[in-house]
Amino acid sequence: MRRWVAACLIVVAALLPVYASPLTVSTDKGSYSPGETVTITIQGSPNTSYGVEVRGPGGQLIALKQVTAGSDGRATLSIGLASDSPTGTYTVYVATTGESATTTFTVAAAAAPAPAPVTVSPGAAASSALNTAKFRLAQLSKAISSLNASLAPLGLEGVLANASSALAALSAKLSEAEAKYNAGDYDAAYKLASEVASECSKLLNQLFSASVQALRGVVAEIAGSTNDSLVVSLLVLANRSLDEVSPTYVDSSLASIDLACKLIVAAGRLANVAGIEARVGRLASQLNATLSELERLRSEAEALQARAGELEKERASLSQRLSELEGSLSAAQSRVDSLTAENQQLRSQVSQLEQRAADLEKQVSQAYALAAGVGIVLAAAGFAAGYFIAKRKAATG
Repeated sequence: MRRWVAACLIVVAALLPVYASPLTVSTDKGSYSPGETVTITIQGSPNTSYGVEVRGPGGQLIALKQVTAGSDGRATLSIGLASDSPTGTYTVYVATTGESATTTFTVAAAAAPAPAPVTVSPGAAASSALNTAKFRLAQLSKAISSLNASLAPLGLEGVLANASSALAALSAKLSEAEAKYNAGDYDAAYKLASEVASECSKLLNQLFSASVQALRGVVAEIAGSTNDSLVVSLLVLANRSLDEVSPTYVDSSLASIDLACKLIVAAGRLANVAGIEARVGRLASQLNATLSELERLRSEAEALQARAGELEKERASLSQRLSELEGSLSAAQSRVDSLTAENQQLRSQVSQLEQRAADLEKQVSQAYALAAGVGIVLAAAGFAAGYFIAKRKAATG
């Protein structure tokens, strides 16, 4: 309730003319570190209520409060900065009926010591990834439920048409990761759990984006059909609330979307816009078609990833076969080298045998020549012996 009153005070101050009334705002320091406390001092009119709004570097709402000045016109309040507050320039807006003031301060991160290297076992890494995936899945489930409740009064629940089926698929994938972990396959468990966490973040991003897009379309539709200042003020607040939506801050983003939905419902009722339900229906149909297309693309991406896995297995098989063939080729080359050496030895032996045959042939030729000479000598001796024998017989006769 206090947040609503403070927001209305800021809007009313922006709409009404500014009167000459002193109002200043300051902080106790010009620069802070994340986790520190910012003390804001307001000096204005006595006993006056002021709406105070603090916005971060990206325009996101940090705090929205209401304070009342004392009899001296002075009021103070403290805003605690989160330990993970983004660095940059922050703006403080203070307003009441007819007057407003602003100031700024910066948040700079304190230098942190370099972290020591940490060795994480596969089991510990898989366990951590599973815990992260469970947290992201629970966060996504809560977001879907909350967004459905917020968008239903505007007839925009169709924006989340495919969210439940996607949530069921991610739950099944997480169960598979847990089964791998229990079986001791930590690498597979880590991979599956990391994919679940990543896909939860992507889906949450899509849901927030689709919801904000749908709500801005309704805001534009109402704004284009009325000039009522109160309706315009409500729509301005709704847009500001939508500006605060960020997947990084899930709970505050869900609260911002819920507030924007309530503001839009109130504005729509005030403006009595004709045909708004039909327009919302068309927007919901278009967003459903967009989400269906995103789901189709996600399925195609999963199929491509599966095919990539199959190709990787085929590549590994071919690589193994190539290694085997290289081993066989090496063995064949060794055998060829061995046969070549044996061939050279045989050639050397053949050459020696040919030389030996030539020597033997030469010796045979010499033996033939000697035999021929001996035959001639024997023939001559026989002839001479016959001659002498015949001559002797003749002499004795």
